[in-house]
Amino acid sequence: MLRPQGPPNLLEKDLLPLSETCSCDPGLLGILAIRMSRDSRGIRTFQLGNQRISKDYFLTGKTARICPECLGEFCYARQAWDLTLSNACPIHEVLLEDRCPACLHNIAGLRSSLLHCQCGFPLTRIVTQEATEFEIFVAGLLQRFFSDLKPVSIHLPGLIADRLSDLSLDGLCKLLWYLGVYLPSRGSRPAGQSRRRYTVFETRRILEAAYSYLIAWPNLYLKTLRDLVGHSGLGKANSLMEQWFGSIHSYLINDMDDSGLGFVRTAFEFEIRNIWKTIHHSKLPAIVSAQMEFDFTEDA
Repeated sequence: MLRPQGPPNLLEKDLLPLSETCSCDPGLLGILAIRMSRDSRGIRTFQLGNQRISKDYFLTGKTARICPECLGEFCYARQAWDLTLSNACPIHEVLLEDRCPACLHNIAGLRSSLLHCQCGFPLTRIVTQEATEFEIFVAGLLQRFFSDLKPVSIHLPGLIADRLSDLSLDGLCKLLWYLGVYLPSRGSRPAGQSRRRYTVFETRRILEAAYSYLIAWPNLYLKTLRDLVGHSGLGKANSLMEQWFGSIHSYLINDMDDSGLGFVRTAFEFEIRNIWKTIHHSKLPAIVSAQMEFDFTEDA
Protein backbone atom coordinates (compact mmCIF):
# COMPACT_ATOMS: atom_id res chain seq x y z
CA MET A 1 0.00 0.00 0.00
CA LEU A 2 2.86 2.37 0.79
CA ARG A 3 4.88 1.44 -2.29
CA PRO A 4 2.71 -0.18 -4.98
CA GLN A 5 5.56 -0.62 -7.48
CA GLY A 6 9.21 -1.62 -7.44
CA PRO A 7 11.05 -4.49 -5.73
CA PRO A 8 8.99 -6.56 -3.28
CA ASN A 9 11.47 -6.44 -0.44
CA LEU A 10 11.55 -3.82 2.27
CA LEU A 11 14.07 -1.08 1.59
CA GLU A 12 15.59 1.26 4.15
CA LYS A 13 13.50 4.18 2.89
CA ASP A 14 10.35 2.14 3.62
CA LEU A 15 11.12 1.62 7.30
CA LEU A 16 10.08 4.95 8.78
CA PRO A 17 6.71 5.38 6.99
CA LEU A 18 5.92 1.70 7.53
CA SER A 19 6.76 1.88 11.24
CA GLU A 20 4.57 4.98 11.62
CA THR A 21 1.68 3.28 9.82
CA CYS A 22 1.99 0.09 11.87
CA SER A 23 2.97 1.83 15.14
CA CYS A 24 6.06 -0.34 15.59
CA ASP A 25 9.80 0.11 16.06
CA PRO A 26 11.64 0.84 12.77
CA GLY A 27 14.68 -0.94 14.23
CA LEU A 28 12.73 -4.18 14.43
CA LEU A 29 11.56 -3.76 10.85
CA GLY A 30 15.17 -3.13 9.83
CA ILE A 31 16.13 -6.79 10.23
CA LEU A 32 13.53 -7.63 7.58
CA ALA A 33 14.86 -5.16 5.02
CA ILE A 34 17.33 -5.87 2.25
CA ARG A 35 19.90 -3.10 2.53
CA MET A 36 22.29 -2.30 -0.31
CA SER A 37 25.62 -0.53 0.22
CA ARG A 38 28.89 0.02 -1.67
CA ASP A 39 32.41 -0.51 -0.40
CA SER A 40 35.43 1.71 -1.10
CA ARG A 41 35.82 0.12 -4.55
CA GLY A 42 32.20 0.79 -5.48
CA ILE A 43 31.24 -2.88 -5.26
CA ARG A 44 27.68 -3.48 -4.07
CA THR A 45 26.83 -5.72 -1.13
CA PHE A 46 23.43 -6.64 0.23
CA GLN A 47 22.37 -7.13 3.83
CA LEU A 48 19.57 -9.64 4.38
CA GLY A 49 18.75 -9.70 8.08
CA ASN A 50 22.14 -10.03 9.75
CA GLN A 51 23.70 -11.73 6.75
CA ARG A 52 25.86 -10.19 4.01
CA ILE A 53 25.40 -11.21 0.38
CA SER A 54 27.85 -10.06 -2.27
CA LYS A 55 25.96 -10.92 -5.49
CA ASP A 56 22.56 -9.60 -6.54
CA TYR A 57 21.85 -12.80 -8.47
CA PHE A 58 21.83 -14.69 -5.15
CA LEU A 59 18.48 -12.91 -4.56
CA THR A 60 15.28 -13.79 -6.40
CA GLY A 61 14.36 -10.19 -7.30
CA LYS A 62 10.74 -9.24 -8.01
CA THR A 63 9.40 -12.78 -8.17
CA ALA A 64 8.50 -14.78 -5.07
CA ARG A 65 9.02 -18.35 -3.95
CA ILE A 66 6.65 -19.78 -1.41
CA CYS A 67 5.93 -22.97 0.47
CA PRO A 68 2.12 -23.34 0.30
CA GLU A 69 2.15 -25.47 3.44
CA CYS A 70 4.12 -22.84 5.41
CA LEU A 71 1.76 -20.09 4.26
CA GLY A 72 -1.22 -22.14 5.35
CA GLU A 73 0.31 -23.10 8.69
CA PHE A 74 2.23 -19.97 9.73
CA CYS A 75 0.86 -17.17 7.47
CA TYR A 76 4.17 -15.42 6.86
CA ALA A 77 6.94 -15.50 4.26
CA ARG A 78 10.42 -16.65 5.25
CA GLN A 79 13.53 -14.62 4.49
CA ALA A 80 15.32 -17.66 3.08
CA TRP A 81 12.75 -17.73 0.26
CA ASP A 82 14.41 -14.59 -1.14
CA LEU A 83 17.56 -16.62 -1.93
CA THR A 84 18.03 -18.01 -5.44
CA LEU A 85 19.57 -21.25 -4.16
CA SER A 86 16.73 -21.92 -1.74
CA ASN A 87 14.29 -24.06 -3.70
CA ALA A 88 12.85 -26.30 -0.98
CA CYS A 89 11.18 -26.10 2.43
CA PRO A 90 13.22 -27.94 5.07
CA ILE A 91 10.16 -28.15 7.36
CA HIS A 92 7.71 -29.78 4.96
CA GLU A 93 10.40 -31.27 2.66
CA VAL A 94 8.74 -30.04 -0.53
CA LEU A 95 9.86 -27.83 -3.40
CA LEU A 96 9.06 -24.16 -3.18
CA GLU A 97 6.61 -22.82 -5.75
CA ASP A 98 7.21 -19.76 -7.95
CA ARG A 99 4.40 -20.10 -10.53
CA CYS A 100 0.66 -19.85 -10.09
CA PRO A 101 -1.20 -22.89 -11.52
CA ALA A 102 -4.24 -20.72 -12.28
CA CYS A 103 -2.79 -17.83 -14.32
CA LEU A 104 0.53 -19.58 -15.14
CA HIS A 105 2.48 -16.41 -14.27
CA ASN A 106 5.34 -16.08 -11.83
CA ILE A 107 4.16 -15.29 -8.33
CA ALA A 108 4.84 -11.60 -7.71
CA GLY A 109 6.87 -10.69 -4.66
CA LEU A 110 4.86 -7.50 -4.28
CA ARG A 111 1.18 -8.55 -4.28
CA SER A 112 -1.91 -7.30 -2.48
CA SER A 113 -2.32 -10.47 -0.41
CA LEU A 114 0.41 -12.68 1.02
CA LEU A 115 -1.84 -15.74 0.73
CA HIS A 116 -3.08 -15.08 -2.82
CA CYS A 117 -1.56 -14.75 -6.27
CA GLN A 118 -1.98 -11.42 -8.04
CA CYS A 119 -4.76 -13.15 -10.02
CA GLY A 120 -6.59 -14.00 -6.78
CA PHE A 121 -5.83 -17.74 -6.65
CA PRO A 122 -5.20 -18.99 -3.05
CA LEU A 123 -1.52 -19.93 -2.92
CA THR A 124 -2.15 -22.37 -0.07
CA ARG A 125 -4.02 -24.59 -2.53
CA ILE A 126 -0.99 -25.24 -4.76
CA VAL A 127 -0.14 -28.94 -4.84
CA THR A 128 3.46 -29.37 -3.69
CA GLN A 129 6.18 -31.69 -5.00
CA GLU A 130 8.69 -33.71 -2.99
CA ALA A 131 12.21 -32.27 -2.72
CA THR A 132 15.39 -34.32 -2.85
CA GLU A 133 17.53 -35.05 0.20
CA PHE A 134 20.24 -32.61 -0.94
CA GLU A 135 17.71 -29.84 -1.71
CA ILE A 136 16.27 -30.23 1.80
CA PHE A 137 19.78 -30.20 3.28
CA VAL A 138 20.74 -27.00 1.43
CA ALA A 139 17.42 -25.36 2.33
CA GLY A 140 18.10 -26.18 5.98
CA LEU A 141 21.60 -24.69 5.76
CA LEU A 142 20.15 -21.48 4.30
CA GLN A 143 17.21 -21.31 6.70
CA ARG A 144 19.42 -21.61 9.80
CA PHE A 145 20.85 -18.13 9.11
CA PHE A 146 17.40 -16.70 9.86
CA SER A 147 16.00 -19.06 12.49
CA ASP A 148 16.95 -21.74 15.01
CA LEU A 149 16.23 -24.52 12.53
CA LYS A 150 18.93 -27.22 12.38
CA PRO A 151 19.57 -28.75 8.93
CA VAL A 152 18.99 -32.46 8.43
CA SER A 153 22.00 -34.75 8.28
CA ILE A 154 23.22 -36.02 4.92
CA HIS A 155 25.94 -38.39 3.79
CA LEU A 156 28.74 -36.66 1.92
CA PRO A 157 32.36 -37.86 1.67
CA GLY A 158 35.00 -36.74 4.15
CA LEU A 159 34.00 -33.68 6.11
CA ILE A 160 32.13 -32.00 3.23
CA ALA A 161 28.82 -31.73 5.12
CA ASP A 162 30.58 -30.15 8.11
CA ARG A 163 32.48 -27.77 5.85
CA LEU A 164 29.25 -26.64 4.21
CA SER A 165 27.72 -26.08 7.65
CA ASP A 166 30.67 -23.90 8.69
CA LEU A 167 30.41 -21.52 5.71
CA SER A 168 28.91 -18.06 5.87
CA LEU A 169 25.74 -17.45 3.88
CA ASP A 170 27.71 -15.71 1.14
CA GLY A 171 30.38 -18.42 1.12
CA LEU A 172 27.78 -21.19 0.85
CA CYS A 173 26.04 -19.44 -2.06
CA LYS A 174 29.36 -18.90 -3.84
CA LEU A 175 30.39 -22.54 -3.47
CA LEU A 176 27.09 -23.89 -4.80
CA TRP A 177 27.16 -21.35 -7.64
CA TYR A 178 30.75 -22.29 -8.52
CA LEU A 179 29.96 -26.02 -8.59
CA GLY A 180 26.48 -25.73 -10.10
CA VAL A 181 26.90 -22.95 -12.68
CA TYR A 182 30.57 -22.47 -13.57
CA LEU A 183 31.80 -26.07 -13.63
CA PRO A 184 28.93 -27.47 -15.76
CA SER A 185 29.63 -24.73 -18.33
CA ARG A 186 33.19 -26.11 -18.59
CA GLY A 187 34.71 -22.69 -18.06
CA SER A 188 32.79 -20.91 -20.83
CA ARG A 189 29.72 -19.57 -19.05
CA PRO A 190 28.04 -16.97 -21.35
CA ALA A 191 28.57 -13.37 -20.24
CA GLY A 192 25.74 -12.05 -18.13
CA GLN A 193 24.16 -15.45 -17.52
CA SER A 194 24.59 -15.13 -13.76
CA ARG A 195 22.30 -12.12 -13.65
CA ARG A 196 19.33 -14.11 -14.89
CA ARG A 197 16.65 -14.79 -12.31
CA TYR A 198 16.45 -18.55 -12.05
CA THR A 199 13.25 -20.49 -11.54
CA VAL A 200 12.84 -23.19 -8.89
CA PHE A 201 13.45 -25.92 -11.46
CA GLU A 202 16.52 -24.15 -12.87
CA THR A 203 17.82 -23.94 -9.32
CA ARG A 204 17.13 -27.67 -9.04
CA ARG A 205 19.53 -28.31 -11.92
CA ILE A 206 22.16 -26.09 -10.28
CA LEU A 207 21.92 -28.03 -7.03
CA GLU A 208 21.95 -31.38 -8.86
CA ALA A 209 25.21 -30.39 -10.57
CA ALA A 210 26.73 -29.15 -7.29
CA TYR A 211 25.73 -32.38 -5.55
CA SER A 212 27.38 -34.50 -8.25
CA TYR A 213 30.70 -32.79 -7.50
CA LEU A 214 30.33 -32.92 -3.72
CA ILE A 215 29.29 -36.57 -3.52
CA ALA A 216 32.37 -37.54 -5.56
CA TRP A 217 34.70 -34.95 -4.04
CA PRO A 218 37.38 -34.24 -5.20
CA ASN A 219 37.63 -36.78 -8.05
CA LEU A 220 34.97 -35.39 -10.40
CA TYR A 221 36.15 -31.83 -9.71
CA LEU A 222 39.75 -32.70 -10.60
CA LYS A 223 38.62 -34.57 -13.73
CA THR A 224 36.70 -31.50 -14.90
CA LEU A 225 39.80 -29.36 -14.46
CA ARG A 226 41.94 -31.86 -16.42
CA ASP A 227 39.38 -32.00 -19.24
CA LEU A 228 39.41 -28.22 -19.55
CA VAL A 229 43.11 -27.90 -20.45
CA GLY A 230 43.37 -27.32 -24.17
CA HIS A 231 39.60 -26.82 -24.59
CA SER A 232 39.05 -25.23 -28.01
CA GLY A 233 36.49 -22.77 -26.68
CA LEU A 234 38.99 -21.16 -24.32
CA GLY A 235 41.83 -20.53 -26.75
CA LYS A 236 41.04 -16.82 -27.21
CA ALA A 237 41.30 -15.98 -23.50
CA ASN A 238 43.89 -13.43 -22.42
CA SER A 239 45.94 -15.25 -19.80
CA LEU A 240 47.25 -18.79 -19.78
CA MET A 241 45.10 -19.68 -16.77
CA GLU A 242 42.01 -18.39 -18.56
CA GLN A 243 42.94 -20.44 -21.62
CA TRP A 244 43.13 -23.50 -19.39
CA PHE A 245 40.19 -22.98 -17.07
CA GLY A 246 38.13 -20.01 -18.32
CA SER A 247 35.69 -18.41 -15.89
CA ILE A 248 36.21 -21.28 -13.41
CA HIS A 249 39.61 -19.87 -12.52
CA SER A 250 38.40 -16.26 -12.55
CA TYR A 251 35.50 -16.89 -10.17
CA LEU A 252 37.63 -19.00 -7.85
CA ILE A 253 40.37 -16.39 -7.54
CA ASN A 254 38.25 -13.24 -7.45
CA ASP A 255 35.16 -14.28 -5.51
CA MET A 256 35.67 -17.38 -3.40
CA ASP A 257 37.62 -15.71 -0.61
CA ASP A 258 35.68 -17.16 2.34
CA SER A 259 38.12 -18.87 4.72
CA GLY A 260 35.94 -21.99 4.75
CA LEU A 261 36.45 -22.46 1.00
CA GLY A 262 40.13 -23.30 1.39
CA PHE A 263 39.47 -26.96 0.56
CA VAL A 264 38.25 -25.96 -2.93
CA ARG A 265 41.21 -23.68 -3.60
CA THR A 266 43.63 -26.35 -2.35
CA ALA A 267 42.17 -28.96 -4.70
CA PHE A 268 42.47 -26.51 -7.61
CA GLU A 269 46.11 -25.70 -6.83
CA PHE A 270 46.90 -29.40 -6.42
CA GLU A 271 45.53 -30.20 -9.85
CA ILE A 272 47.18 -27.35 -11.74
CA ARG A 273 50.53 -28.47 -10.34
CA ASN A 274 49.89 -31.95 -11.74
CA ILE A 275 48.82 -30.46 -15.07
CA TRP A 276 51.88 -28.25 -15.15
CA LYS A 277 54.18 -31.27 -14.80
CA THR A 278 52.72 -32.82 -17.96
CA ILE A 279 53.27 -29.78 -20.19
CA HIS A 280 56.43 -29.43 -22.27
CA HIS A 281 57.80 -26.08 -21.21
CA SER A 282 59.48 -25.62 -24.59
CA LYS A 283 56.02 -25.02 -26.08
CA LEU A 284 55.47 -21.98 -23.89
CA PRO A 285 57.16 -18.58 -24.01
CA ALA A 286 60.13 -18.46 -21.63
CA ILE A 287 58.65 -15.61 -19.61
CA VAL A 288 55.42 -17.62 -19.07
CA SER A 289 57.34 -20.68 -17.90
CA ALA A 290 59.42 -18.62 -15.49
CA GLN A 291 56.37 -16.85 -14.08
CA MET A 292 54.41 -20.08 -13.62
CA GLU A 293 57.30 -21.80 -11.85
CA PHE A 294 57.73 -18.76 -9.62
CA ASP A 295 54.02 -18.77 -8.75
CA PHE A 296 54.01 -22.48 -7.89
CA THR A 297 57.16 -22.15 -5.80
CA GLU A 298 55.73 -19.21 -3.89
CA ASP A 299 52.45 -21.02 -3.29
CA ALA A 300 54.23 -24.12 -2.12
